[in-house]
Order: sequence, then C-alpha cells, then structure tokens
Amino acid sequence: MRALGRRPRFPAPLAALLAICVIAGTGVSGRQDPRQEPKPQPEPQQPIPVFRAGTALVRVDVTATVRGDEPVTDLTSGDFEVTEDDVPQIVQTSQFVRIDGERKSDLNEPLEIRSKDHAILEAARDDVRLFAIFLDDYHIDKKPDVTLPLREALTKFVSQFRSNDLIVMMDPLTTLYDLKYTRSKPDLINRIRTFEGRRGEVFPVKSPIEEAQMSQRNWQELRAGVTLSALTALATQMGGLREGRKSILFVSQGPPVRPGSPNDQRLKEALEAANRGNVTIHVLDPRPLGTVAFGGDNVLRQIAGDTGGRAILNTNNPSDQLTAVIADASAYYLVGYTPTRSANDGKFHRIEVKVKRRGVKVTARRGYWAATEKEMTAAAEAAATPVNVGLTTALASLSQSTTNTRAVGIWTGVSRGDGERTRLTFTWEANPAVTGDKPARLEIQPADEAGKHHLQNIFRQALDPKFGVGYQLLAVASRNLGRVQDADGYIKEALNFLDGMTERERYSTRGMFFRLAGDYQPCVKEYGELIARYAADVAAHNQRALCLSKLRDTRGAVDAQRRVVELLPNRAIFRD
Repeated sequence: MRALGRRPRFPAPLAALLAICVIAGTGVSGRQDPRQEPKPQPEPQQPIPVFRAGTALVRVDVTATVRGDEPVTDLTSGDFEVTEDDVPQIVQTSQFVRIDGERKSDLNEPLEIRSKDHAILEAARDDVRLFAIFLDDYHIDKKPDVTLPLREALTKFVSQFRSNDLIVMMDPLTTLYDLKYTRSKPDLINRIRTFEGRRGEVFPVKSPIEEAQMSQRNWQELRAGVTLSALTALATQMGGLREGRKSILFVSQGPPVRPGSPNDQRLKEALEAANRGNVTIHVLDPRPLGTVAFGGDNVLRQIAGDTGGRAILNTNNPSDQLTAVIADASAYYLVGYTPTRSANDGKFHRIEVKVKRRGVKVTARRGYWAATEKEMTAAAEAAATPVNVGLTTALASLSQSTTNTRAVGIWTGVSRGDGERTRLTFTWEANPAVTGDKPARLEIQPADEAGKHHLQNIFRQALDPKFGVGYQLLAVASRNLGRVQDADGYIKEALNFLDGMTERERYSTRGMFFRLAGDYQPCVKEYGELIARYAADVAAHNQRALCLSKLRDTRGAVDAQRRVVELLPNRAIFRD
C-alpha cells in the first residue's frame, strides 16, 4: 500500500471508501475465526437458538413480576400458557435465570476490557448482563428542562451497574466498528454529562453524512432513517453476540415515521432484528410530564411493546423504571416449546404468554420472524463451506492493531452484494497518533504470493467482456485510485461492446463515459433516457443528480436526489 500526498482533501473521519465486488466462493467468510484450531466433529446436539424457526425448539424470555416489580422465582413449565398465532402450544421447558452482575468464575481475571476481541468473549459469558444505551440526539430537544433531568437520570442508571456488567453507548452516527463495550462507569458518566440533544438543529455539522443530509429538503426524514438504521444495526450486532437476553435503552422523543414511508419499513426492520436476536428495547422519552401531545409517542410505544421492553414515557421521575430495566435483565424465565407448525415460511408469528397464577404480571415480546427454507439451506451450506484461511488472514493483517504505528488506520468489511457476489469494503483514516504530514490518498492493491498486483484481474476473470457494469466498476475503482488514464481506457473499451449489452447497460455506460469525460450535458441526457425506461434505477438518479450539480442546476439536482430518497434512502449519499 502507498500513502500519497500531504493533506486530506476533507477533514473528515472517513477519508475514502473503496468497494469491490468479487465473485462469491472466494472463501471470504465472517463465520469462523481462522486462528482457531480445527475441532473434532462433536456429537449431534439439539440446537436451541432463540426465535429461529425450523429448529426443534423456540425459546422466549419472559419477565414475571408481582406488585412492586418483584420477580416471581418459583414458576414451572406447567404454570405457563403460550399461544402462537392463537394456536395453543405445549410448553416443554422453563428455566429461571438470575444474573446479579457479579463475577461467578475466573475471579482472578481482570475485569477491564482490553480489546474488542476481549469484549466479544466477555459478552458471551453466562454471568454477564449486556446493555446498550442509544442516545438519539437527532430526536431530543436541546432544552434545559429536557437535558438536565435526562443527564441526572442516566447518571443514576449507570451508577447501578455492577462490576461484571458490559455496556456500550452510541448515537445515530456511531458505526459498528466504533462501538466500545466497557465496564468503566466513569467513562460512561463523562459522556452523559456532555450530552445534548440536536432535534431541529442543522449546525454544527458533525460529518460528511450530515453535509449530504443538508442538500435535501426532507433532511429531518433522512435523520429519522439514520436513527432507525443505526438501531437495526445495533440490535443485529448484539443479537449475534450470544443467546439469552440483551437490553437496549433507546433514549429518544421518537423519530417521525409516516405509515407507508421508507422509515416505516426501517422501523419494521429494527423490530425484526431485535426479535430475531432476542434483544429487548426499552424506550425513554426525556420530555417532562404533560408536554407530549396525544399520540406523540406512538412510535416509542410500538418499539417497546413489540420487543418486550418498558415504555418510560410522560414522567418527571424515570429513575424507578430505569432501575426496573436492570432488574428485568437480572431475573427472567426462558420458556421453550416446539411449534405445532412445521413450515419455514419467513413470516411473523405472534406469541402470547400468560401464567395461571393470579396477580402475576408477564412481559414478553410479541412474536418472532421465522426463517425461510432458502435461508435455512443457505445457512447450512455456509456452515459447511471451508474457510479460505489465507484470504481471511490477509484481510485481518490490514486491520488496525492495538499499537498501530502506520500512517493510516484501515478497516475491512464483507457484506452481501448483488446476485451471487460478495461486497468487500475498505475504509481508512489518518492515524492521529502519527505526527508529521497526513496522507491525502490511500492505494490498496491485492497481490498474490509473488507480489504481483491483480486488481484488474479480479474483475476480468469475474465479468463477461460485454458486461457494461463491470467496465464501469473498473473505471470508477481506477479513478478512485488516481489512475485517470486507466479509468478512461476502461470506459472507452466498454464502448466497443455496446451492441452486446442490454439496453439498460448501454445507457448507463454512455452516461458514465460522458461523466468521466466531464461532458455533463450529454451525461444528463443519457441518464434521463435510462430513467424514462427504468424509473426505479437508483444509480441513474444519483448519477444524473451529480451531473446536474456540475452544470450548476441546483434545483434539478435536488429533485433528482429527492427521487433517490423516495426509492432507497440509504443510497442517497451525494458524492463525487
């Protein structure tokens, strides 16, 4: 790799992003640590995941309390009544779980979290309570009567954690990589003491993402989407750490969600992620008693109700209910049953849990999303696919170590791409610990054992010569690497194969050619023709908006970006 230049073009944490699509089957996998020694085949065991259909058992965690929120500790399987989609189920197992936040084993081990890997290992322990505090500053008023009581309540809340509890705090712009699980109550309290809401505020801008938001008329809706997407990511990440209960405290006045809007779908995705991962989301509205209009907290009530959490709303004294949040994670039942249905239908199945004993209050999530047959088959195939140790080790070597002396910090990520391809993403930022000139550009080249670079070969082996999108990817990747001549060569080469492309590819290839050539008027025309035939092509709307901005047609560019937001808001990032 080479670091070139002297100053970053933008003073932003995210200095560059290079995304490369490669053919699936290259062995990239995030399911197994390549450093682990191969283990012998274990004896067949009955899988007991939480809320996964298609397995022998469904388990749901249930909070059972009496007056004063005191837990009931002596219930048996026969005391529970469970229905799924109004069909009675036979409760086969019930287990009372009590965790007090104190270490039960490995007492000589230091409790301080030393690294991200250490945090993941600690999160998997049975004697660890796992909490997240999501501070949704986008949707909290910056007012003294909101900010000051909230800081006080959260400080008291954090002070109640015990030595073995594991906590993470985040806001809408926190990436999963930047999540820092900790046991340090002083660190958490210091962050709480400086917290302020930003609802309705445009400045100061905290990141390039917010700069992109400001180019939109509906930036408030965009911010709601950012919040819900971040909540989904957090629930997904916590759900993968272990089975059993995980708790999120979502502090917000509620992101605006219109029925049928893209954010309505995002809300459903957040609830689905929580239900799949057995994550309970408690909500805290910091507004004082009597200031919330009727129906103004419906979204918050839905989030708590659908995930089995507490709705702490319309109160001047949330401390008692926040104490109950910790208590809920400390004493609960794991109730298991075999569903009477047998199909893996990918649908939501509603659960209702009751107890036969009078005077007992029961709280449980309202249901779960079943897996589909395709998902179950894919999971089985992925589990049986051997890991390419060489590739995963090479990617790991790029990651930032505890003692990073490089000029830059590098992160890699793998996600599902289009079709059967895998999306491999690299991001980097200048290392603040290194003094001297800061790099302005980073070049990453995959190489074989002989040191031969073969970035282009990846694309050439994967793509048919007449595949227009492939040439566009090559051109954009080369331009991002500063190889302007290579970029021009790829896009000009693509023009030789226009007759063999689909109609859609012909328009997009010609549009990309004009864009890279700086000829923006015909660029707008080509993408306009494409949109006229394929109105839902998000990339075409984005590229047309970019070309319109180069022509200083601000109104046209904003209108094009608004269409992108309507189609797929998380793709509406306005960048060159």
